[in-house]
Amino acid sequence: RGRPPIVLGKGHSIAGSIDHLVLDCLVHDPRAQGCTLSNNDTIVTADSQLRPESPLTALIALNNALNDLFLMGVDEELVVVPVYDGSEAQIIGIRAGFEAGVALYRENGVAIDLRDQGPLGLGFPLVGATVIGHTPRAVPGLDRLEPGMELLATRPLGDLSILDLHHHEHLASAPHDAIDTLRVDALREMATSNWPVAHLIAGFLPATGESLDPDRHLVFATDISGPGLAVLEEAASLSKVQIRIEELSFIHEASVSRGRRDHTASTNGPLVLGGRLPVITAFREGLEAIGFDASWRLGRVAAATASPSILIEIVDELRARTTGDFPDENLFEWERYVATSGGPAPRRATLFESYGFARK
Repeated sequence: RGRPPIVLGKGHSIAGSIDHLVLDCLVHDPRAQGCTLSNNDTIVTADSQLRPESPLTALIALNNALNDLFLMGVDEELVVVPVYDGSEAQIIGIRAGFEAGVALYRENGVAIDLRDQGPLGLGFPLVGATVIGHTPRAVPGLDRLEPGMELLATRPLGDLSILDLHHHEHLASAPHDAIDTLRVDALREMATSNWPVAHLIAGFLPATGESLDPDRHLVFATDISGPGLAVLEEAASLSKVQIRIEELSFIHEASVSRGRRDHTASTNGPLVLGGRLPVITAFREGLEAIGFDASWRLGRVAAATASPSILIEIVDELRARTTGDFPDENLFEWERYVATSGGPAPRRATLFESYGFARK
């Protein structure tokens, strides 16, 4: 009683040749002020054509693990404990990749500590990290969305779909250099750190001892990674609201292919922030000021409801802009997330804006 609570999040699994469970044990200091957050994300590789020992694999894995801290505005006192394994050559490469990635953060003025505990000894490739960070501020929640609030995503979707297309040569009719360009751009998105966004988010959160004010602060944050936009289901459920997705923005039209069940899934994915319109407007202006100029309006919180749901108002728009058939279940991994509301078409078409060629 009277002590800061310990809040447990969720776990997820990845395919591997051996079943295993990784447990991170943290010491809870009830005297600590603010919030200490920890996250583990571990992958086999960022791309089927990237070797686990590639420096790019380690950088993407590092950013992917840190992403869950960054979306909470945690931008300092960062600790990285690599979680990895593989052959002797792979282990050497993965270690070097993490060292290079952490050095890159330090070169950019980020206080980050690397604590390598050695490989897991499982005998197959894994690349990931447990990351820990501290913030003196209150952090956003999943249960604070209210009717009328806006949702903003920090960058376009569709990087994993691009990598799938490249791997399976679904773009055989396109010039080979065009396919390579798409793949490089997708990997660039995945390798780009969201730390500058974390620093910006921190400025939109309550300081120590200050109450959250929806007129000044962000109230909601998540990232669009493994489950894609299905992550919004938990927010809708906990906040007891209906969320309407009114716009979608992909890296390239090739992101919407028939080769992947979930076109919105990502690794080190876009962040989604929620709040009242003036706060979201100011935050978006802040993103543009730091060079994140591809943010886009995802949708809004439509109403409080006893039956939380996610509705998509632009499924017909998607069909109209996609060559061939576009089965509803291909947008999200689970068909129940797709529903039309009969609402108006989006104000602007963002589905096929070619960010892959427009962004530097």
